[in-house]
Amino acid sequence: MPKQQLADIVNPFRLAENRAEMQGVFLAKNMPRFAESLASPDGEIAVDIAFGRDEQGDTFMKGTCKANVQLHCQRCMEPYICEIISRFKFGLVVSEEKADNLAKSYDPLVVIDDELFLKDVIEDELIIHLPIVPMHSEDKCKVRLPIETSEQESNNNPFKVIEILKSKSIK
Repeated sequence: MPKQQLADIVNPFRLAENRAEMQGVFLAKNMPRFAESLASPDGEIAVDIAFGRDEQGDTFMKGTCKANVQLHCQRCMEPYICEIISRFKFGLVVSEEKADNLAKSYDPLVVIDDELFLKDVIEDELIIHLPIVPMHSEDKCKVRLPIETSEQESNNNPFKVIEILKSKSIK
């Protein structure tokens, strides 16, 4: 069964009234800010979201997004698959002032004109969870660290003299 594409824009307050739950996907290629960090824009982002109101009357959106995306390893420059998982819990408000009164368990998310750009929110979550320096695990990377030099190379090192002088000055 093909996975359902989610709507880019939703009315979160109406969804919260109905305690709606949504499952579906976004395509990575349709998220240009996220896709520019990828080795290949192919792939889907699986999204599972629930809307509702808590005991204090705060409107929330909580859920997860998961993606297996292809990044470039910064050690060997080969592509590899990276799993990104984000769990989020947003308090939905209509102004910055309302955000100040939101429970601390929520990250505030300001909704303007009852429209939430859901795809943009998920894209932001994915960008935040990208690794700072994408790399294979050490056992799967073609480059082995530390890179060892031969003894002859280390003897020809022009900075070897500085090392010898420093060691003599410490004694």
